[in-house]
Amino acid sequence: MRYHAPMGENTAEGAAGPGCAESVVMPGLTYRRTRRFFLSCLGLLYLTAFSSLWVQVQGLYGSSGILPIAGHLQALASRFGAAALRAYPSLFWLWSGDWALTLACACGVLLSLLLLFGYARRAACVGLWLLYLSFVTVGQVFLDYQWDALLLEMGFVAVFFAPGGWGREDSGRVPRVFLWLLRLLLLRVLLSIGLGQVMSVDPAWTDLSVLDYLFSTQPLPGWVGWYARLLPGWLSETALTATVATQIVVTLFVFGPRVTRLIAWFCIVACQILILGFGNLAFFGPAVLTLSVTLLDDRAVDYLSGRRRRRRWAALVSQWWERRGQVTEGGDDDPEAADGSRDSSDAGGDDGGQGGEESGQPASSTYADDVRAKRGKEILWEPRWVENPEPRLEPQIIQMLEGDDADGDGDEEREFDDEREDGASAVWTVGNIAAGLLAAVLISNGLTQSLSRLGYRSMPAPLLGLVELSRPFHLTSGYGLFTTVLKRRREIILEGSADGKTWKAYMFAYKPGDTGRAPVFVQPHQPRIDWQMWVAATADYRSQHWLSALQRRLLEASPAVLSLFAQDPFNGRRPRMVRAVLYDYRFSSLEEYKADGQWWKRRQIGAYSPALYLPPGAGQAETPPGSDGVE
Repeated sequence: MRYHAPMGENTAEGAAGPGCAESVVMPGLTYRRTRRFFLSCLGLLYLTAFSSLWVQVQGLYGSSGILPIAGHLQALASRFGAAALRAYPSLFWLWSGDWALTLACACGVLLSLLLLFGYARRAACVGLWLLYLSFVTVGQVFLDYQWDALLLEMGFVAVFFAPGGWGREDSGRVPRVFLWLLRLLLLRVLLSIGLGQVMSVDPAWTDLSVLDYLFSTQPLPGWVGWYARLLPGWLSETALTATVATQIVVTLFVFGPRVTRLIAWFCIVACQILILGFGNLAFFGPAVLTLSVTLLDDRAVDYLSGRRRRRRWAALVSQWWERRGQVTEGGDDDPEAADGSRDSSDAGGDDGGQGGEESGQPASSTYADDVRAKRGKEILWEPRWVENPEPRLEPQIIQMLEGDDADGDGDEEREFDDEREDGASAVWTVGNIAAGLLAAVLISNGLTQSLSRLGYRSMPAPLLGLVELSRPFHLTSGYGLFTTVLKRRREIILEGSADGKTWKAYMFAYKPGDTGRAPVFVQPHQPRIDWQMWVAATADYRSQHWLSALQRRLLEASPAVLSLFAQDPFNGRRPRMVRAVLYDYRFSSLEEYKADGQWWKRRQIGAYSPALYLPPGAGQAETPPGSDGVE
């Protein structure tokens, strides 16, 4: 597509003579605004992650929390010695007190805001990645989720993708290699999930009955899922098929031409919005949406934001107003005077050198003057397309529409492909080589881990060694969700007693407990303990060492741990015993809900683990001899 400058005016390539029309070619695809948009979304994602962790960090990792980080680091140092620092890289080796945890979360929120609003973007990316890595490497089960690994992988690539500098200006080149790495990460995440579900041995994926169970058995069901499971079966099967097809087929378009990338972006966004509405998968969905921004280019970002349309209208109005002023300048009622004044101006005039070449200003004629001279009559206003049916805009207007601001606000869209100095060219070459090597490592590790998660175990030893070498830094990970779907929902209810006879339940804030409470919508916040209770219900209690630690903290009435619950039945007092009871939960039918207003129906299965009790004056909880805690 080309825009043509009007006859007799200067073009971007130089001055054209009368009757000549120079073509100004629109610039190619650029990604400056894409990068800004992506980094702002990443800042919002980090802000969500650190804010969510901040309100839970003392109960999870504080000195009186479930899994204190200070004690964990001491155990690692005793076991691995000096090698523990390399195996578990974390800033908390320097300071792991309660204030250190709070300060780390506060710094994460502050850096997230800087990244969100476009200040010191590369420095902010480095700080955010280091802080979140520090939590994940020593966070144990509570920070061992795929979205935590995905955020670290995105954040590491963003360090090299982000521009340098401390202000909001963006004068650096957009590194295409890291843009493609982010696109490859998006492809790898969605393709791994889709292929894992299709290759699953679970028959629910074969007969498309997954949604019959998933709405109620997912970790934290939402109220939308309660209603969605009432939809016709064919509609659920269609939605499931479309989701899997998007993850496997449409995602492959991310490396196609611009049109296919935009189609892939639209399908991925629609799919993720659908998933966000029916479940609570923490910030996994927002992370995928953030990655999908890399499929856009600057023109698409401008169109979606409405900026391109606003600037086009502003440019056309400005152009029309300028032409109107040029035609009427010098008197509209006396065309001869206008021509005379132009001629005298061209001749240099008698005003002491104020016009023409003597004044230091180049002689020029307006578009209206050229038309008037050709036709010999007054022209009050002429449209821009008098001689050419195709709209013709001035080069300055084209620059405004394409983003080349002339006001020096640092919003240029050039890709800086001009010739560079020899020294700068050498630095650029070395940087490209280093970026290529890093990209090769990330691609190799990512593909190796993705294939391993899909069941391919026969990997070359060098590739596996490279993965193990980078594993402590979480540079790459494997992904896959719900390859096996639970057919029944089991819930662990923690109960305390002051006398061993009357038991009171500890109410969690978000997971199913009270059958009369509606399922909640909580994402992108992730209540870590609620999620982990769902994981524990699917496993044997002997593998869930954190649960016994939680019960001990409840026996001690730890304020930090009690803050993770919606309700403390003992109002801060210590219970005599704490037990874990296993229940079977299911959604109420529509008729049952209309009859008693209960969202859930449940039945008790039995004890999940032995009950713990705290003898008077004792500092450690014990198990009552010969008692499972359930009468």
